[in-house]
Amino acid sequence: EEVLNRLTAWRDAYFDRGEDRPGGDLTDALLDLTRHLAQQEKERPEFFSFEDTRKNHDLDATAREYLNEGARVVDQALRAEYTKRNRLWRVFYPRYDQFKSQYDACVNRILREEIHGPDARDDVPTSPTSTPSPPAYTPEPSDETKRQVLVRDNHRCLCCGNDNRRRALQVDHIVPKYLRVDHSIENLQTLCGTCNRHKGDTEIIDFRNHRTTLTAAPEGFPDTRMPSGRNAKDPGQWDMYLRRCVNFHYRCAATERVDLAARGERLRIWRLWLFQGNPPAFLEPHLPALAARIRQARAEAGFQPAPEEIVIAG
Repeated sequence: EEVLNRLTAWRDAYFDRGEDRPGGDLTDALLDLTRHLAQQEKERPEFFSFEDTRKNHDLDATAREYLNEGARVVDQALRAEYTKRNRLWRVFYPRYDQFKSQYDACVNRILREEIHGPDARDDVPTSPTSTPSPPAYTPEPSDETKRQVLVRDNHRCLCCGNDNRRRALQVDHIVPKYLRVDHSIENLQTLCGTCNRHKGDTEIIDFRNHRTTLTAAPEGFPDTRMPSGRNAKDPGQWDMYLRRCVNFHYRCAATERVDLAARGERLRIWRLWLFQGNPPAFLEPHLPALAARIRQARAEAGFQPAPEEIVIAG
């Protein structure tokens, strides 16, 4: 909110705000970018020209280069190519297996054309009967479908509880579109912009579930954006922050309740309750460090450095 006017001016001056623009909210993206630049002492991100990008990301050329190599050699070369710092493969294909799958498709097409000619197709029908055209691809659910999802979810982010209807709420695909194009209500959930960006386009997390499917404690702990500035004083912002961290840790809506001032303790102890079936042992080792980071953030914003500890109640 403190820099919204500046971000809005940049957005309107330099960016196309068309409905087909990829990604999430443009203003929030600008905030992330400028924060990154500030933290990196204004070091500019590496620039990739369109011409160089197209030349360096030609999978057909890569397929022809390794067409006659053995599987081990190909896999080693592809992994090296996938992780090069001057490549954008990980932007196009968030996982290596997706990159490898596309490479394999290029190889199969090249071999098919070499053996059967450039006009050969795998989907030519064996009889003269016509086949129906596939349905037209639509990149987003209809406005009516989105409205039904928002109503079903009570206009509330299923991860952190944000209920800001005016700006924050978005409709997310539980199974990402790159895996399966499914705009059905069963594959959609309401998330705020912050939770949706943290989930990204590669994760499958259903926040309608209250019990984790994990069988072992996850490695690490989610690093989500902390409240800052005036928001660092707002208990509601910290409530959403805690829910977001915990729920992404368990990969479901595991948090039943959060209490930041239980029994009149004035923010000294923050308590949270987990829904039954979510092992507290998955979370407990991370709570001291989490409390310390929150204290530091509140102190840097000029507010009481609380809490002293975060505990799992019940």
